[in-house]
Amino acid sequence: MFYTLAIGSMLGYVLQNLLLARYVRKIDSLTVALHRNLSLLITMSPLLIGATRGDFLWFLHTWKLQAISGILGGLYLFVTYVSWRSIAISVASAFTKATATILMVFIGWIFLGQTLSITALMLIGLVIIGAVLLGIVRNNFAHLDGRLFYGIALNVFSAFLVACTNAILAKMNEAGSPLVNGYFWEATILIGCAVLIGGRFLFQRTSIQRISLRQWLIIALCSAPTIAGTACYSMATLLGPVAVINSIGTGSLVFTSLLGWWWYGEKLHGKQWLAIGLVMAGIVGLKFV
Repeated sequence: MFYTLAIGSMLGYVLQNLLLARYVRKIDSLTVALHRNLSLLITMSPLLIGATRGDFLWFLHTWKLQAISGILGGLYLFVTYVSWRSIAISVASAFTKATATILMVFIGWIFLGQTLSITALMLIGLVIIGAVLLGIVRNNFAHLDGRLFYGIALNVFSAFLVACTNAILAKMNEAGSPLVNGYFWEATILIGCAVLIGGRFLFQRTSIQRISLRQWLIIALCSAPTIAGTACYSMATLLGPVAVINSIGTGSLVFTSLLGWWWYGEKLHGKQWLAIGLVMAGIVGLKFV
């Protein structure tokens, strides 16, 4: 079940990212992030079915962690969306996943008491090597601005942000319903986006971009796979180490690369496909440790 949930989480987030990429590259990044999470308040509401009074009280009890997670999550979405204008989605995903996996090994060990076997660490290392090899090969696409190292730097930074928010969700799941916790986890990211938009306006006088109802509905539809991604991730944290979940999530590189090629013409080189093979070998190996 743990492995299935980790795979389900990966697929949900892959589909969401690929669907949103087209609009992130056309619309202000913070605007997309805000409306993404605003729509999730509605589409993820079924996760609250069967919630108890204790589940809601647990949310109130952990509001400080939730607030930190919301700010970091909003910043993560903003930084990630900006990076997609500079590098291919598959390359962006490679560096974010590789860095986040390393961080989650240490976070899971230090803060959650989750130790891993030598075999598991070696397989995670293989996944990370494959992800890095995938990203270091330069791709030139007309729809991107070509700032490879700028995009990579943004994705490495975003990995620190997502690792922290994922660790907070895992910590919250020590009590309460994982589905309810996942709902409020995304809800607080909406607040985080609103805070960032307010701060940007205060210091840069940049307002949120106006979008049409049609654009909002498209963003909502593209964001809907997050329901599966967040729900599966939240439940998986109860069954296994967060470092392994994130390492399995690196398998998104394969689907992101294939669909990015198909939908956006972001074709990869032969060396990059070899790197993807290393990633998949590591993920398959984690199934048996």
